[in-house]
Amino acid sequence: MAGRKRPRPASEAPGQEGNAQVAAGPSGVQAAENVEARAQPAPAQDRRADMANIARRRAAHFAHFKEEDDEEATDNVHVGSNEARTLGPWSSAVELVNARQQAQADREERLRASQRQQERGKEGIDWQPSRDPALGPRPASSAVPPLFSMCLEVLTQYVDCIESLWGLPDGIKVKMAAQVCARRKLTPEVARLFYVDAPGEVVLPDCTQLDAAAMSELVKEVATPRLERLDLGWCGRGFGDAQAAALVASGPLPATHTCSLGGAYKLSDEGLGKLLEGLPGLLSLSLPQASRLTGAVVERLPALLPQIRHLNLADCRGLSNECLAAAVPQMMGLTSLNLDGIYTVDDCVVTAVARAPCLRELGLCYTQVTDAGLTALAASRPLLHSLRLDECLKVTDRGITALAGGCRELRVLSVRRCSKLSDQVLAAVAAPRRPPSPPGDGGA
Repeated sequence: MAGRKRPRPASEAPGQEGNAQVAAGPSGVQAAENVEARAQPAPAQDRRADMANIARRRAAHFAHFKEEDDEEATDNVHVGSNEARTLGPWSSAVELVNARQQAQADREERLRASQRQQERGKEGIDWQPSRDPALGPRPASSAVPPLFSMCLEVLTQYVDCIESLWGLPDGIKVKMAAQVCARRKLTPEVARLFYVDAPGEVVLPDCTQLDAAAMSELVKEVATPRLERLDLGWCGRGFGDAQAAALVASGPLPATHTCSLGGAYKLSDEGLGKLLEGLPGLLSLSLPQASRLTGAVVERLPALLPQIRHLNLADCRGLSNECLAAAVPQMMGLTSLNLDGIYTVDDCVVTAVARAPCLRELGLCYTQVTDAGLTALAASRPLLHSLRLDECLKVTDRGITALAGGCRELRVLSVRRCSKLSDQVLAAVAAPRRPPSPPGDGGA
């Protein structure tokens, strides 16, 4: 019948009709192969690769970072253990609760341990000094200066604005004057602050800005019975014979025991003689670089200053060897003598100086002394404590060896730029000496 469908042959399976139609051409064969490939199941290796890719994309969600050295991170109750994020919801919650309880217990234990430590500290502190107590107190390392130094700094900075230092002790005035001179602020107006009101000590290290008029006013103000010490450094510009006479014009100054006039190149023998006549109790006289002085006044020193103990004549190059050799041995109480810079001093002067009975300190720098003079000095002055021989180019090992053997009490020996000395002799002199054995001691 025309309307009845033709039955499908048994050999044709469902869906093969389309395949047969597609297979009519070359392109149809390739399509059929693709369909068959999709219909086959995927191998297990491909599935594992897909799962690995999915795991990589989701790894950031499960990542947890923890430093290895962070030991205190174990009590973080918001993180839990390393497995808290990999567990399920219920297991994660239980893990966090347990971690919170453990963290609270740890905190309580630390508090109890701290309390026990504080209680033990109250009973007695076990402390040992980190520095040997025999070394004395530790030197201060604070960058903050003392209050006294800060006050002196302020006063020195505004010294031009100060009207008076009345009532300030002389010791503080001396320190303040040193700072003022270091800054070269000692003008005649500023100097007046330190010598008015009859001070007991007047110490001005730098008087280069004081002329003759200012120096005359100064000596008139300080010439009082209270004056004990007068120290004027670099005073050659204003201090001469007139000022020396004005200092003692009102009468002797019996309380004055120290007089130092540094660089008084205008002072002559006559002016110095008048000055020393008014200072009968002088114990220390310092006249460095007084170039106009000659032997006339030095020969009178034993009579003018019978109690003199310290005499400084450094760089007084007008003095002759004869006057020094005649005057120094007559100073019975002289303990310190400075002849530095007097180039003409030789062994004859040193031999005469060695006869001073109480001499303990001697300065002979830049002189013509030789080994013969040092040998005589060592034989006559065994109690000499200090000797300065800087740039004495004629001194050799022989003289130093004589000093080391004769002056057993020598503590200070300065031989800078003495080019003829050997290291062996200096090492032998610097070596510690064993004190002599008492009489009757049978020890070696």
